[in-house]
Amino acid sequence: MNILGLNSGRAAPIRVDPENKRLLSDGSAALVQDGGIACATIEERHTRQRYSAGFSLSGLACLKQAGLTIDQVDAVGHSTCCDVKWTNEQDILDSMIDAWRDSIPPEKIASHCRGKVYTIDHHESHALLAFVGSGLDRSLVGVMDGVGNRYGEADTFNTGKDWWRGAFQRQDYYLCEWIGNRVRIEKVHEDARKENEIGLGELYRSVTHYLGWESYQFAGKTMALASYGNADNLSTVRLVDFQPPYTINVNVPDLHSDPLVQIGQVLRASKNGVPLGLQRPANPTEPFLCDVAALLQDQLQEALIKAVSALADSYEVNNVCFGGGVSLNCIALGRLAKKRPDLALYVPPAPSDTGQSLGNALWLAYAESSDVGGMGRLTGIKHSAYGPKYEDCL
Repeated sequence: MNILGLNSGRAAPIRVDPENKRLLSDGSAALVQDGGIACATIEERHTRQRYSAGFSLSGLACLKQAGLTIDQVDAVGHSTCCDVKWTNEQDILDSMIDAWRDSIPPEKIASHCRGKVYTIDHHESHALLAFVGSGLDRSLVGVMDGVGNRYGEADTFNTGKDWWRGAFQRQDYYLCEWIGNRVRIEKVHEDARKENEIGLGELYRSVTHYLGWESYQFAGKTMALASYGNADNLSTVRLVDFQPPYTINVNVPDLHSDPLVQIGQVLRASKNGVPLGLQRPANPTEPFLCDVAALLQDQLQEALIKAVSALADSYEVNNVCFGGGVSLNCIALGRLAKKRPDLALYVPPAPSDTGQSLGNALWLAYAESSDVGGMGRLTGIKHSAYGPKYEDCL
């Protein structure tokens, strides 16, 4: 069986967004074949442009590496984010036709793939990649990112600038367990489920902008900057709190379109205040901004350690897997590992949205509620070199 996974380059379908107002980033494609990963590659590796969206070249690369044509694909798993899930099969087919118009005849895609394309839940895709990749039999899986799918009625897409208003997937925790060759997925807790609530990933994005960087893609710089600051200098500011038994509360309202105001108003409301004449250059050097980064990092990892520990203890598991962009915060997970050496931790390659394509294919192959399946159990992801092979090396 050949299962192709695709991470969409769009938040909304072409018919809803013909002007491409809601294009995404972190495109990728993956092919799972007879219980093994035949190929997994990121779009940027082929376009040579960082964070490229869609699957135009990466999808073709997967087929080429496996020696397949589109009519040999048995199922296609597709996911997107930052809006409601796609439920119209034709929307996915249109996206595939648009991506491969110059390489595969549109009528061939439409005729062969109809009835074989599936939409995968954004967070369950992250969860399957993390769990199946771990090779474990049973585990708690924490999925934490900025924005997953929006909760809402089907086909209620928003292509406006206020697309971020609403309730989104932010932080979900699952119990995953192998039952034969299938994975049982049970959501056991969720944070920031309501409108105007945000999670750790969105908070990290907002602070990253506040510090002077123009994109969430520089969140790693915020994590690094934290080591130069002192959170005690902002002791009256609470960005994040833990509420027993499992809840992480972010004490910042959702204001995705204006993170400077969003974070600034919380800091100004504290007794510490904001220095007059504060500058936010592209590379922050002000001690105050270093302290803000340290505050964010300290409170994030404190809450994360408490929530994960409480859930692991409550559900009597000693394995914890992580998916979503927040799992790239190696400092926080390192602190968790030191605090709870009894817990075995696992983070897959590409835990953020570039891994969605592989998560989609694995979901179709193994999820208990999948209509596809029929593969032998994957024993884990042992490396990250699943892309096309290159013989011409420098």
